[in-house]
Amino acid sequence: MAVFAIYAASSPNRPSLSQQAEAVVVREGFSFWAFLMPVLWCAYHRAWRPLGMLVVASAVFAVLFSEMALNNKALMLVMDALVALFIGLAAADLRGGALQRQGFDLVNVVVADKEDTALLRHLEQGFVVSKQRPDVPVGDIETAMSNFNADLAHASYRRSAILGLFPEARR
Repeated sequence: MAVFAIYAASSPNRPSLSQQAEAVVVREGFSFWAFLMPVLWCAYHRAWRPLGMLVVASAVFAVLFSEMALNNKALMLVMDALVALFIGLAAADLRGGALQRQGFDLVNVVVADKEDTALLRHLEQGFVVSKQRPDVPVGDIETAMSNFNADLAHASYRRSAILGLFPEARR
C-alpha cells in the first residue's frame, strides 16, 4: 500500500465532478525516475523552480571544484549523486509545489495500491475543493454553540451516549 496525494483544480466555488475526476494523483515517497534523471523529471513535471535550482547547484559545484583545483571526477560524481538523491527523496513535494503554483490544491490524501484506486477512493469519499469560506457572524457561532451545549444536556442524548467502547448501562 502506498500513500497518494490528490491535487484538484481550484475554483472559486465547488468544482464539478469532471474537474474532480481530472485530479492529479501524486505518489508520496522516493521516486526512482527523479533520482535517475532529475533534469528530465523536473522538465517533464513542469517543476521549473527545482529545475532552475538544480542547474544552478550543478554550475556552482562545477565552478567550485574547478576553482579549488579539485578536478577529482569521483568527488564530482558523489556530489551529483547526492543532489540526485535529494531530488528523488523530495520528488513528491517538488511536484506538489509545482502543481500548487499551476493552480491546483491539495484536497485529499489516500492510501491505495495504485493511482487508479487512489482516485476512485477519492471520488467515493466525495471530497471537493471550496476556496470560499462562508462569512459567519460571531453571534451565529455563539448561538450554535449554545444550541450544541443544550443538546448535550438533553436527557435523550445522555441516555444514548456511549462511554468509551461500552454503551451506558440502561436502567
